[in-house]
Amino acid sequence: MKERVEVRSQAEFDACVKLGNIAVVIGCHIVAWGNSSVEAWENSSVVARENSSVVARGNSNVVAWGNSNVVARENSSVVARENSSVLARENSSVEAWENSSVEAWGNSNVVARGNSSVVARGNVFIRLFSALKIKVSAYVIVMRHNNTLPIEGGRQLEVAPDPKTGFEYCEFNGIDKNASFKIPNIDSAIFESIKTGKGELDMNSWHGKDKVNEENWCGTTHCRAGYAICLAGKEGFELEKKYGSELAAKMIYAVSRPDEKLPDFHASDEEVLEELETAYNEVNCDKIFNKTKE
Repeated sequence: MKERVEVRSQAEFDACVKLGNIAVVIGCHIVAWGNSSVEAWENSSVVARENSSVVARGNSNVVAWGNSNVVARENSSVVARENSSVLARENSSVEAWENSSVEAWGNSNVVARGNSSVVARGNVFIRLFSALKIKVSAYVIVMRHNNTLPIEGGRQLEVAPDPKTGFEYCEFNGIDKNASFKIPNIDSAIFESIKTGKGELDMNSWHGKDKVNEENWCGTTHCRAGYAICLAGKEGFELEKKYGSELAAKMIYAVSRPDEKLPDFHASDEEVLEELETAYNEVNCDKIFNKTKE
């Protein structure tokens, strides 16, 4: 009769499996091959290959390959590939690829890709990118990502389209459209900064938060995102530290020109300069016109 043996290292696991016992993996990372039988507990991490069998509990993490079989419970997480099979229960999370098969119960979350097959029951949530077959019960929520696979039952939702304009970006990401990092006439302001010797535009150049801050505009070359961050001052640099340069610039642009499309931060210098100069000329024409009216 097989014994259940606690293991805390790959060496202990290998010795256990060699004797034909069931390895109870506690808080370590192991790779299981052949016909291994594994129980993963606590914060264990298991890579299962060939015909391995895994029962995952606690906060365990499993990557299953080949013909592996996994039972996932509690808060365990599984990535299923090739012909692996997963039974997910409670709050477990599964990402299914290739020809893997998943049966999900309870409050499990499933991401379906490739030719995977999914049967979902209870309060399961599925992100459906592609699948060979999917069967859901009445209260399963299916978020469809560009998928035409017919599904009967469940509660089906279409994924929201990618935001195009600044307003849509704010709505999509929950950003306050009146945020204090808003820059009036942002493109004109960037062009004016370039003209007045704050540096030149180079879409491939931005040295980021490590060399510049709100008290020290370094006067060197920046890309469009870099100029937006500099013009937003302290809040711009705080956004960059938290989210990175491009995402920070998108947020600044979204609140600064909500009715226009978000800019392409990977466009050429020539394209961007032309766009900035056009905005600058429009703003200054308006100023001259308004002054004439007075």
